[in-house]
Amino acid sequence: MTEEEVYRELQEHLDKLPIGYPATDSGVEIRILKYIFSPEEAQIAIKLGFMPENIQQIYPRINESALSMEELEQTLEKMFDKGAINSYTIKDKSGEKIKYYSNAQLAIGMLEYKMGDLSKEFCEDFERYMHEEGFLEEMTRTKIPQFRTIPLNEKVTFDNQVATYDDVRKIIEGARGPFALSDCVCRKGKDVLGRPCQVTKLRDICMQFGMAAEMYIEKGFGREVTREEALKNLDIAERDGLVVSPGNAIYPPFICLCCGCCC
Repeated sequence: MTEEEVYRELQEHLDKLPIGYPATDSGVEIRILKYIFSPEEAQIAIKLGFMPENIQQIYPRINESALSMEELEQTLEKMFDKGAINSYTIKDKSGEKIKYYSNAQLAIGMLEYKMGDLSKEFCEDFERYMHEEGFLEEMTRTKIPQFRTIPLNEKVTFDNQVATYDDVRKIIEGARGPFALSDCVCRKGKDVLGRPCQVTKLRDICMQFGMAAEMYIEKGFGREVTREEALKNLDIAERDGLVVSPGNAIYPPFICLCCGCCC
C-alpha cells in the first residue's frame, strides 16, 4: 500500500469505533492522523481493536510485518507514549501485571494524550475538523453520549435512579483510586491559538479515576492527587462557574470541567 492508502485504511478502521472518525472532502482527518502516527505505526494501529488486548492476542495479526513480539511491544509502548493508542496495566489472577493495548478515539482519547505536544497547525486542523468538517456531529450522534452535564449551584435530588449518578461529589467519594488531575486540552488548545479562556485561568483541573488515572499518572499525562484534593478541585470549579461533565457511566473514569468559550 502507498502511504496515503495506509492512512486512509486507518481512518476507515477508526471510523468503526463507538465515536467514529469520518472522512472529509478536505482531507483534514488524514492530516490529523499524520500528526499522531508514522506510516509504520498506522499499519500497526489498523490491527488493534477497541477492546484492550495483550501482546499475545495482538501479535498473530501483525506478524507479517517481521517484527518480533518484543519489538512489537516496544513499538506499542512508543505509540502510547506519544498518545496514539490506549494502554492499561491489569493484574491477572496470579497477581502478575499484564499490559493491554487498544485503539483510542480521537476524543476523548488521542486529543487529550497530545496535551504536551500541541502545535498551532494541529490545533487549527482539529478545530476545523470539529466545527466545520463534521466531527462534532459524529460525537453527538450516538444514542448514549460520552458525557452527562451536571449543573453546579443546584441541588440534585434522588427521586430517580439517574440522580444518584449525577451527584458529582458522590461520584468522587465513591470512585476507586488513584485520582489524577490533568490540563484541560480544550483550554490548552485555545492558548496555542492565541484565544485564552475568558472564564477561568485554571488549566490543571480535569479529573481521572481508577484505571484511567493509573494510565495518566504512568505516562505523565496527569499528576496524582488525593480524594480530598479532587473534591477541593470541584469546589474551585464551582467557584469559577465551570460545568461538570463526567463520563456517562455509573462509575465514570473521568470528569471534565467545561466552559462555554473553549469546550
